Amino acid sequence: MKSNLRVLYGTTLAKYSKFKSRYDKNVRNGHFNDLSDRKKSQIISKLKRLYNRLCQLRLQLKLAAATGILSLTLSASQAQQLGPFVQNDTKNPFVNANQLPENG
Repeated sequence: MKSNLRVLYGTTLAKYSKFKSRYDKNVRNGHFNDLSDRKKSQIISKLKRLYNRLCQLRLQLKLAAATGILSLTLSASQAQQLGPFVQNDTKNPFVNANQLPENG
């Protein structure tokens, strides 16, 4: 899923960048002012939609990354506590009784 989000973010970013550069070019050379008010509104609305979509996708990517890091951290800490590599001599039946520390 994370790779799908990255692909979707990349394609949306490409669309936004292309559309924004066309918009900026038309504003600079004055062609944007020649358009009807309806067309101007449509262009600005499309830019806003693409920008908002980029913000949503960026947030989703950050949450996915944070969730992945959190799950890896939790699974690593669980493995350290429950795994066979934890030294717990008092509960290990295979430890020689002479090797156990004395209580007292």
